[in-house]
Amino acid sequence: SFPLLSISSSFTFYLFRVITFPQATRSVVQRRQCRVVAGSIVLVLLVFSVIYQFTLMSSAVTRGDALNTMKNFILKIASKVETLNDINMTREAERCASYGFGYDNRTMRRRVFMGALIADDPWDTIEAIAAKGYGIYHTVAFIESNTTQSYFPRELRFTPGSFDLALLQRDELFGPDTIVTVDFYFDSMNSSLNSKDPLVREHMQRDRIAPRWKMNGMQPDDIGIVMDTDETFSRDFLHALQICDVPEFRPDQDCRSPKILASTIVFEGIPECIVREKLLWHPDAVLGECIEYIGNETLHPPVLREFNGIHGKRAEGYGRNQNFDKMPNVSLHPLLSAGDFRNYEGGRQIGMVGQYNWTSVESDQPIGATGYHFHNFFANVSTIRRKYRTYGHPQEHAFEEKPLGQLEIYDLSHAINCTMGQPHVEQISTTYDQMIGPKPLYFTDEYRKRRSEFFRRIIEEDEQEYSNK
Repeated sequence: SFPLLSISSSFTFYLFRVITFPQATRSVVQRRQCRVVAGSIVLVLLVFSVIYQFTLMSSAVTRGDALNTMKNFILKIASKVETLNDINMTREAERCASYGFGYDNRTMRRRVFMGALIADDPWDTIEAIAAKGYGIYHTVAFIESNTTQSYFPRELRFTPGSFDLALLQRDELFGPDTIVTVDFYFDSMNSSLNSKDPLVREHMQRDRIAPRWKMNGMQPDDIGIVMDTDETFSRDFLHALQICDVPEFRPDQDCRSPKILASTIVFEGIPECIVREKLLWHPDAVLGECIEYIGNETLHPPVLREFNGIHGKRAEGYGRNQNFDKMPNVSLHPLLSAGDFRNYEGGRQIGMVGQYNWTSVESDQPIGATGYHFHNFFANVSTIRRKYRTYGHPQEHAFEEKPLGQLEIYDLSHAINCTMGQPHVEQISTTYDQMIGPKPLYFTDEYRKRRSEFFRRIIEEDEQEYSNK
């Protein structure tokens, strides 16, 4: 900041010299008038320079406070997590059994490489998934695009040298030994060169994850996990994937059905708003030897895909819906791209069967969750509207001049009704505290109270804004 002030001062002094020492032919009065004008310009420039420098310094202090706040909160969460250094075989056997896995006395944990798309995701969800994976991931590979999946241009957020990238890569977030990267996917601004299907574009963006994994040293016996930035496996289940005898992670896979899928409980907007009974099936985990760029591409044949033959979902007969009619006599099936993690049919959804007294559950709460989806945990209304209008499942009416609660977007109405104390058919009948089973580390009492108050406030402000129009 201070070098910039010096440059500004030098420039203004030079300007002063040029203007105030005019040609000798000018009169004394003219010179005096020039000096007055030049002095005024110099004074104005200096005032603006000083104001700008103090603005920068104030911003730096604010950002420093944000960094320290994140650091303190994440370290508080990290202090509660189970250490990975020591392996207690009795404890590991019990853990594995609670998911229906065996334990073969393995003494070395599998490495885990995570990948996700990132855009306007709120820090709440980024911190929540980081708390679950703290110290577990070898690599966290994010992909950011210059467009949304629905081809709306967007400004890149995590560029080199940016404040957001600095926050994302701090040791206190994912752990001091985790490599956190952001690579970029650039759509052509000539729309005729791009697929018209938003989900094909999303698939193509995810396909940039595996090259980063390979660059960071992923091996065939490592695990790859692809997820959205608002979802995660539970921490205990991540430990299980690292150490248990998981059939899909044994060597020499044929890669036909290689995926392990989560049983994911959904939180809408705030921790207290929970979708009844329903369990989703992401994130997805795959052994490295069944992943493109990591597995043996000579043994596993390539596939034809729906966009230009090489992008998007697999074409009919090449594995879509487990149909391999166009690939007869294939015993080793094609490797999965990082995009395939999300939409290739071929895996097993795992739920928790132990550790808790599941038979005592009499409510409509989801049972056996192994993952969490932090849906609509945004920090402002404009980001919520932009998400629903411009991303993977666009709602054309998201920018209509009416309150969020009147947009008739089903999952969003659940978050709003529940937060405002109104009934919704998807809300569980028990409270968060009454729920049986694992819960996110991030959802401390302090956070739950703060998030509920904050989300209620932005809903009320949104309703007030549109009621005045």
